[in-house]
Amino acid sequence: MDRCSVISLKDIKKIKSINSDYVIITDKDYEFNFNFNKIINFMKYNNYQLYALCPYNGNHRLIKKYGLVNINDGYFNFYLECFIIKKSLIEECKYENEYGILMYLYNHATYYYQSYDRLDINIVYTDKNKNTFYIDKNWYLDDMKTICELSKNCKGKGINYLFNMYLLKLYYNIRQVENSIINDNEYNEFLKLSREFLNNVDDIYINTDNVKLNININKNIVYYILNIKYESVKYKLSDDYIKCKYNVDNVKSNSIVVHCINYKKGYLYFDCSYDKTCFELSNVNIYGNDKKIDYDKTDIYMGNKIFGREYYNDVVFTFKVKLEDKNIVFKNKDNEKIHVSFGNNVSSRLITNRKNSYWNIENKCLKCNDNVITIGKKNTFVNEVKFIISEFRHKKLKTIKPFIVRTCYFLTHSFYKNKDIMVSYDKLYKGGDCGEYIFKYINDNTSSKAYYIVNKNTNTYNKLIKNYKNILVYGSLKCKIICLNAKHILASDSLAASFCSFNGYMRDYNKNLFNAEVHCIQHGVTMQNMYHRQNRIFDNNKLYFISSIYEQKNLLKKEYGYNKENLIFSGLARYDGLKSNPKGVILIIPTWRVDVASSTSSGKVRPYNNNFKYTNYFKVYNSLINNKHIIEMARKNNYKIKFLIHPTLISNIKDYDKNDYVEIIPSNTVDYEDILVESNIMITDYSGVQYDFAYMKKPIIYYHNDDLPPSYGNGEMDYQNIGFGGIAKCEEDVVSLLIDIINSNCRLNKKYDKRVNEFFKYLDYNNCKRIYEAIKKYERE
Repeated sequence: MDRCSVISLKDIKKIKSINSDYVIITDKDYEFNFNFNKIINFMKYNNYQLYALCPYNGNHRLIKKYGLVNINDGYFNFYLECFIIKKSLIEECKYENEYGILMYLYNHATYYYQSYDRLDINIVYTDKNKNTFYIDKNWYLDDMKTICELSKNCKGKGINYLFNMYLLKLYYNIRQVENSIINDNEYNEFLKLSREFLNNVDDIYINTDNVKLNININKNIVYYILNIKYESVKYKLSDDYIKCKYNVDNVKSNSIVVHCINYKKGYLYFDCSYDKTCFELSNVNIYGNDKKIDYDKTDIYMGNKIFGREYYNDVVFTFKVKLEDKNIVFKNKDNEKIHVSFGNNVSSRLITNRKNSYWNIENKCLKCNDNVITIGKKNTFVNEVKFIISEFRHKKLKTIKPFIVRTCYFLTHSFYKNKDIMVSYDKLYKGGDCGEYIFKYINDNTSSKAYYIVNKNTNTYNKLIKNYKNILVYGSLKCKIICLNAKHILASDSLAASFCSFNGYMRDYNKNLFNAEVHCIQHGVTMQNMYHRQNRIFDNNKLYFISSIYEQKNLLKKEYGYNKENLIFSGLARYDGLKSNPKGVILIIPTWRVDVASSTSSGKVRPYNNNFKYTNYFKVYNSLINNKHIIEMARKNNYKIKFLIHPTLISNIKDYDKNDYVEIIPSNTVDYEDILVESNIMITDYSGVQYDFAYMKKPIIYYHNDDLPPSYGNGEMDYQNIGFGGIAKCEEDVVSLLIDIINSNCRLNKKYDKRVNEFFKYLDYNNCKRIYEAIKKYERE
């Protein structure tokens, strides 16, 4: 008998026919570098029946000798890259389908270990026979029927496994903020199947206080699940607990959340939110030194969606107080203090449940102790010493790195504080966007000191470092120190603090030092519904630079939270380089979709996605770039065809079928300016570069294939009435429109020329100048 055999996850039902002592089960096709003999010896010596590699969950206790994690008292997720089982464990299994076999393993494994090691994993579920993807409706509907059937006679750890599979179905669709692959009828079918399944699941598995789950779900998803199960769950605040039939959660985890604290002309301005399932607005009172403080409800979006349907939306309110000694407290209708927490964003200033966390502003200091926000006298040295001692004494800090940054900040602040520092960035693995343009303009034309953040191992870094000294390497100590001393962050993408090298614990422990004003200079024109990431609170944006009256109309929607004075007509910084020089190029440049790209960390190219080539996105554009009529037309009229891969998808460039005429280009190897300037015709779907092309008054074809809806709603972009080109629904339409454009020698149709003039506020090359002057004006006001 062989000691160990390997089997694919999709072929797991063949496991009983394997003739070996141990079985390696995997859903990957590559060779493993792990020493399986060492693992098997370890399992045999300790009589462990199961060993898993590459867990999703990150909460692990390491065993130094083997790098393993004991999860006997916890939970387990079989949707991993690889796990090893003792063959004898499976011999009594009666199930034939994948879910059943995995559920059986989960339920019967007496001892198992889970490795801390993690490979590059980007998918949850693979079935190449059915050509499915984890966002495919088959996974949500067909597989739900299987899970429902299995749950009827399943108990204990097995039902926990099935519930985790159900959670994955929710978790991996939370990214579908605006649109979903499931239509209304299919969504109702999913709810029906969910209710059937959840009725077989004890509430103990749904309550996050009682059971550790593989997927880290917040209380709002718990409410969502309970409302599916019972169709209606009512909540009320009483005796420090949320009292409902199912005892969901302790009210202490339901707080007034402080997202932003800003200072202007003697006043502090607070932006806060609360969970509307726990509180009524009329039951929340704010007191400053026992005097009521007035507050205003806003409609800024602070929520999330599953399957494109909202599952929670917290209520946001704002108030202001004078910067003077004061105690601020939130109370409910029974005059009891409400718990106060501080958001993850740096603009929340303080760390939740840290009485020695502080924020200095002018000659005052903010703290929060026992759910009371205090404004007192500033004493930086004493407060800093107390903060550091308390963190180390209570062992709340896992690494000294944040305090190295803090120490360096205090040592250098006197040197930097009077310097007019501005910091910008683009995609950290590629420049050439608005951040690089404004950086060059400020350094070449003003007395201000501009810095630009980029990864060191990039073409952008190697190019810029030859002519500019102020290039910051992402993640470096210098980058962090400069950003903490900056006056302004000019953000071309959201999550500004993250792009400045402040993530996780580094962000939390330095948020009180991050005082730069953030201004959105944009990566593209905000015409879509992007209020979940582009609202005023998300990055605490002060100024938002725009190009069009239509864009202003979109951003003035109540969900964004901007006023007209926040929205500055300037044009995008990169438009300064858009001086057309066509060289006979047809450019195909679609945008991405959230359901086809792998997840990644800030500044990193997204990893290869094994299932990308089975998505509609791939099929539509692989067919388009190999369309014989388009290729022949281009060849006949001496046009080149270039297919530019979106930055989020460049790792999957090898999946496309190549031909001898179409050049397939990863976007991180070219400057957008160069390829846009040199192109004659653009074929796109919803990409923001359509506005760059329209700015140069060159013809555009919109390919709006019905199988590829946009990730986000169109907002104010009505393609029929204000779009800059014809709309194609299929490849034949693309061919027809392309013929018309080529026959007109690529002259822009008069109708579309008029639309361009009406759309853009400015069509000159002074966009960077207007952005800089607006920031200096903001400083003076």
